[in-house]
Amino acid sequence: MTKNLLLLFVIIGITKSAHADCKYDTVYYYRMQQRTVKYVKVPDSRDIYYYNADGQPVLVLKQYPSWKNFAIDSWRNSFRIYHTYNNNKQLIQTIDETGGYYQGATYYSSVSHTYDYDANGKMILDFYKQYDSTQRKWLDWNKKEYLYAPNKKEYTYTVYKGGNGGNFTKKEISTFNSNNTTAKFEVYTPNGANWRLSYQYDYTYNNDNDLVKVEYSTLNITTMQLQVSSETTYEYYSAHKIKKILQKDWNSNKSILEDYSKIEYSYPTNTMLKLTHVFNTTWDLYAKDSVVFNNYGSKIDSFYWYISSSPLGTYSKRQSFERSGNNEIISRTDYSYSNSSKILEPVKRRLYTFENNKNTSFIDQSWSTINLVWNNSLLYNNIYYGNELIGYENYFRWDNSLEQFTDLTGNVKICNSNSTNLSKATALEFKVYPNPITDNTFKIVTAAKTRFQLFNCMGKSVHSGELVIGENTITLPQTMGSGIYFIRVGNTCQKINIAN
Repeated sequence: MTKNLLLLFVIIGITKSAHADCKYDTVYYYRMQQRTVKYVKVPDSRDIYYYNADGQPVLVLKQYPSWKNFAIDSWRNSFRIYHTYNNNKQLIQTIDETGGYYQGATYYSSVSHTYDYDANGKMILDFYKQYDSTQRKWLDWNKKEYLYAPNKKEYTYTVYKGGNGGNFTKKEISTFNSNNTTAKFEVYTPNGANWRLSYQYDYTYNNDNDLVKVEYSTLNITTMQLQVSSETTYEYYSAHKIKKILQKDWNSNKSILEDYSKIEYSYPTNTMLKLTHVFNTTWDLYAKDSVVFNNYGSKIDSFYWYISSSPLGTYSKRQSFERSGNNEIISRTDYSYSNSSKILEPVKRRLYTFENNKNTSFIDQSWSTINLVWNNSLLYNNIYYGNELIGYENYFRWDNSLEQFTDLTGNVKICNSNSTNLSKATALEFKVYPNPITDNTFKIVTAAKTRFQLFNCMGKSVHSGELVIGENTITLPQTMGSGIYFIRVGNTCQKINIAN
């Protein structure tokens, strides 16, 4: 049971490695590396940033480590990105170059972005090109153009796609009017030397900025005119409070738009929302939703039924939320209807951890119907410095026998590292003894002044304190029960056993 309930044992910690008033000069990316039978977090690559006098990045250099005896022997240059700015400090070009160590220290241009701006400083062009090393020239690939109406909010956004070094194969135009009551999205395809409108979406909004109608039109090859294929209308009880969504589809035999589906919303109480899904001309019941909210307006329970999944009168799915007194989410659990047991059974859940009103981590688990336990599947950590998010860690591939995750993606920003200081990005090593703990007293030896925090197997913090460099004697509360716990020092976690 214990190994399946190891909820938050891996790096719930906060890496404090930067100052808010300085530029990040290095970003480290991580992976898991197997050492004997265990896996440890190690740097996989890093990006080094160089800035101009205005504090703008002018060069980003990617490097990969060279390993020797499980230690980084050196860093090898890979690709790099150059940034160019105009006299107004606006970014006007980026150029990516590949090569470096893996190409005999020679770099080759690969892709570029060119930007242009109007007199008001608004971007009007983003031109993406790729370099053809065989032809030794830049090839047009994608292009984005922005057109702004004078003294109005109206603007047009055009995207050309699929250049592949030749003609563009698709053009998309988005237009927004000045009073924000309508919008249009058009897609063009080549027609000889010209562009032909293939399909478009038309959006209409009311004075509350709520969407009231969407029309989807496609090109009729016979008439070569746009024909409305579907229409969706929205009704509201009041501003932003939806009442009904009605969809009509084009019937080519009758040459009319016919009712296809609708969703009706009702609010029995201030904390509940019910949705009814029906479809076709006889309005057969297709699906039902019930959503319950707390006094903060946050969802705490929802039930869903649809026609093919479970009998009418039962629910197909349920999603429930546990929240704290200040509305922080503690857990989310998903249930699904079982044809064998004829009831809703748990399928998966997500458990959240908050520190100082920030979501520092969550863990995903799946329910084993055989062993009747929750199995770990993913652990995600947000890494903060103060209120600033400086990185993340995404652990996956849980191994029950090793009692740990065996794969990882993630990165963390480092400040004032002189591009070489790894100590700020790697785990702080520490030692705990004795383990197991038998008399409520144990020692922690660490190489830095820091803090420790003790968590039970459900991820709840049960004890914490300050540490000095060297040996620290820790006395646990007399009320601490026996069992498996996890102690965090810096951004490293270790399992301990309390056997009082």
